[in-house]
Order: sequence, then structure tokens, then C-alpha cells
Amino acid sequence: MATGHGLGTISGSPDIARFVQGGVVKTFRCAATTVNYAPAFIVLLALLVTSGCTKPTPKETTGNVMTDPAGLTESSMNFDLENVQPFLLRIAKHIESGFTDAEIKTVAEFVANTDVEDEREMTLSVVADGQSTPLVIRAFMDDIDAPDLYFFTSANLAAKIDAEFESFCEELGI
Repeated sequence: MATGHGLGTISGSPDIARFVQGGVVKTFRCAATTVNYAPAFIVLLALLVTSGCTKPTPKETTGNVMTDPAGLTESSMNFDLENVQPFLLRIAKHIESGFTDAEIKTVAEFVANTDVEDEREMTLSVVADGQSTPLVIRAFMDDIDAPDLYFFTSANLAAKIDAEFESFCEELGI
């Protein structure tokens, strides 16, 4: 369902509600009970969206606030954990070197091993569009098996990551 304000779309099932806005997907899981709370979550999401919600922002971890790397462009989104590695494989085609299957596996394990409400980041040196650029990957485990991923890199690569995410979501129907 569209929010009516051009801010995003909301979809749901009996146990999951999803909000999609500008390449960001927020997934809300309802506890397994005899009551179907998903419609209530969808209404709550609609109210939050119309009141001006924005993309997720990096959160504090162990008392320190992580700052965005200077001079890099952000691309951020929320995933179900099982979709992290398949998505990383998709963005690898836009990176000429520095993001092999071994690095992808390391990043996927790094994300999977992030505790709920914890935030961690790693930095890789990659080549994209013939230029060396850092690829900073920040993971915030928003909920069990639902990480927010933040990619900080060159503007061109960040745009390609955003486009891959939109295609990825369309293919998954989310």
C-alpha cells in the first residue's frame, strides 16, 4: 500500500510488515501468537511515515558515536540476514578488484556475527570504475537477523549499490 504522500510503500503478511522508502527496507516481525498484529504494525508504520520518518541513521555503540567517513557517499538499506551474501555478490560485479568471493564471505560473516543493537564497521580497498576507493561497510543489527547495512564509498559506486538494491527488492517482491 502506498502511503499517499510519496514517502514509500508498506506491505505485509500475517507475521511480517515491510516499509520501503528510497532504497531502505524496514522489516517488522510480529510475535507468533493467535492474534494477528501485522495490520496494527502496518497502520503504525503509515502513521510514522506520514509524520516524517527518514532513512535509518547510524546508532551509538559501546558509548562511542560512529561518524560518517569524510568525502564518501552513503548507500544504506535493511536486510533479512539470509539476503546479505546474495546482495554482496550482486554488487561485486561493479567492483573490479578488492571484493572477491573470499571478501564477500568475510563481510557476510562479519555482519552475521554482529550482536543485536551493536554497530561495527570494516573497510576494504577496492577498485571501481578504474579508480581505487575505500569501501566502508557498517553493520547495525537492528533486530535478530535484520541488519542495517551502510556502504560508504565513491559516489558512482554508491549509486550502483542503490540501483542493485532496488532491483534486488523488486526481484524478491519486497
